[in-house]
Amino acid sequence: MRKTVKKKWLEALRSGEYKQGKRTLRRREPNGEWSFCCLGVLCDLAVKEGVIDEPILAGNRTEYGSWQTYPNDWGSTGSLPGKVVDWAFTKKEVQREGRVELSDPRPDGIHLSHWNDQRGKNFNEIADLIEVHL
Repeated sequence: MRKTVKKKWLEALRSGEYKQGKRTLRRREPNGEWSFCCLGVLCDLAVKEGVIDEPILAGNRTEYGSWQTYPNDWGSTGSLPGKVVDWAFTKKEVQREGRVELSDPRPDGIHLSHWNDQRGKNFNEIADLIEVHL
């Protein structure tokens, strides 16, 4: 991972500025608050740096809120856009469909999105994993 981007990402994850969400990069919750997965925080930084455009509405359900997508190569609301991949990572760190894997020794060989969504790690814990393994 590129050092300057990694530093900004770690700072953002630990800042308390971002509410953690699951299963999509960025979502407006039914209460109106924005939530982000750990990769969504990286995308938000890419928007602020002018790497990608602001996200667009991808879907809306009353019980889940509305989720947004960034222009990407994979056609998914949960995958990193190719421009973010090129800006932030070396290719060996990013697998098919924008999944980010931790370098060896990987804890369980799990993608970061899995640590965020299924394992229930908070942003501080994810930042610690990124700091050591990316």
